[in-house]
Amino acid sequence: MLLIKYNNRDQKGFTLIESLITLSLFTFIVLAAMEFFSITQKHFHSLKDEYQAIEAAFSSLDKMRTDLSDAGFGLISPISMKLLKGIEAENTTLTVFKKHKDLETAANLVSGQTRIFINNTQQVKPGRQLCIHDQNKGEIKYIYEVDKSSIVLSSSLQNSYSKDTLQIILLKKVSFYLDEAQYILRRKVNSSPAQPLLEEASAFAFTYNNISHFLELRLSLNNRKEKTYETSLFLKNLALVQK
Repeated sequence: MLLIKYNNRDQKGFTLIESLITLSLFTFIVLAAMEFFSITQKHFHSLKDEYQAIEAAFSSLDKMRTDLSDAGFGLISPISMKLLKGIEAENTTLTVFKKHKDLETAANLVSGQTRIFINNTQQVKPGRQLCIHDQNKGEIKYIYEVDKSSIVLSSSLQNSYSKDTLQIILLKKVSFYLDEAQYILRRKVNSSPAQPLLEEASAFAFTYNNISHFLELRLSLNNRKEKTYETSLFLKNLALVQK
């Protein structure tokens, strides 16, 4: 019979203690890597949330700039006559006015009149404001009712106007205010419901210099109250108004 002998001197494996130490080291490395990954992930999401908050704040400021830069557009004469202001600040609400479009009528207007026949009532809705004026006088009226060929004012005209010198302007009114209960900066157009412009807003302030016609806007976020986001703009239309 052929006998085969094996030499086991060079075939030693890991001992139990060595295996346990290796497993412990491997487990420690895996747990450390997972902890590092978790911390890195939290830091990434924190930076992402911060970036998105900053982006939302500046995006809101840019949207407001678009509306505010048109303050007084098409209203130089009415503002000069002090029939209205291109920009108004009431408590914490900032409101701007601009011309939406001109309305045309083929008839003279007389004092005490409430119904005005116009050529086109498209985009004319109840609750909207009109600026009615000629070269010497004018008034601001609310629209009470609209049909296919005429509009009814909420109150009668105070003055009479000739159709040759008359101008009827449909106004666009845009307001911005902070909904403090819900921490939402809102934008309201005419009489429509206010829409959210920026969520998690904790403060909204503004300053308007009626000499230099520079408007400054400031807002803060609820999760970054120590940080203020600011912008300023020159209201060119209001600067053109003759004093």
